Amino acid sequence: MFEFKAKLKKRIIYGAAMGSLFAVTAIAAFFTAKDEVSNRFFTKHLSTILTETEWKQANNITPEEVVPKNPMITNDGEIDVFTYLVVTVPYYKQYVYVENQMGVGSTDINTVWGAA
Repeated sequence: MFEFKAKLKKRIIYGAAMGSLFAVTAIAAFFTAKDEVSNRFFTKHLSTILTETEWKQANNITPEEVVPKNPMITNDGEIDVFTYLVVTVPYYKQYVYVENQMGVGSTDINTVWGAA
């Protein structure tokens, strides 16, 4: 019986030693492994053209007036591109007069609506 326990103890110690040696080897291999990666990025001719066929320069635009716009982006480059276009209406802040529901008006929108 004593021999069986001694052999079992030796086997457990031998298995633990082999397992820890395997773990140390695997961790060292993981941290020392190197891979070469090359990202190839080639640039080609990228060109877009913005055209508007219906836009006519207007000097006196009144509120609620409909002004036709049809901006189109044409890709005349060598690669496909995704474009994003934002159409904004420029205005001069000092000339805008705003009234709230109480009839209080000002050229400063923050004052009229109570914003900070």
